[in-house]
Amino acid sequence: MSYSPVGRYSAPTEMHPDTGRDVLIVNETGEVLPFQVTEFDENAARFSPGGRFIAYQSNESGGNEIYVRAFPGPEGKWLISNQGGMAPVWSPNGKELFYREGRAMMVVEIRTSPVFAAGVPRELFDGEFAVDSTGHPMYDISPDGERFLMVDESAGGALTRIHLVLNFDEELKRLAAIH
Repeated sequence: MSYSPVGRYSAPTEMHPDTGRDVLIVNETGEVLPFQVTEFDENAARFSPGGRFIAYQSNESGGNEIYVRAFPGPEGKWLISNQGGMAPVWSPNGKELFYREGRAMMVVEIRTSPVFAAGVPRELFDGEFAVDSTGHPMYDISPDGERFLMVDESAGGALTRIHLVLNFDEELKRLAAIH
């Protein structure tokens, strides 16, 4: 689920028996509104940093592709990817949209003023990074837009241990007092 940075909206995906996966909007009063409800599967919706657009994945063209629609809409819908796409994530400044195309991490330059326009997708890098089968991103971008956080699956093997530190400040003070 994605949350709008402007106003109080969320964009969850609902699995419906008649229409498959659909993108809905839940407003600040809890009212559920349709956003992208068709006979195709739409999911992995992400609000743009300014909250004026939503990127999502849809199979309406026959395969999964990335689209952007104006929010709250209804005008304006643009195909972003051209060879398949899933897991869209906006750059923090909203000037780029990233998505996965198989093993490749793709980027498209985005212009939103005076009108929406998307550039040509290009590959940034590729690798064996974790992918969610439903198209939801399993990566994120640092606030400065310079780094990615991804799960590298190339090493193989299963995760066997996770260390969770609660009350980190208190633990740090305790360890400092020991030394």
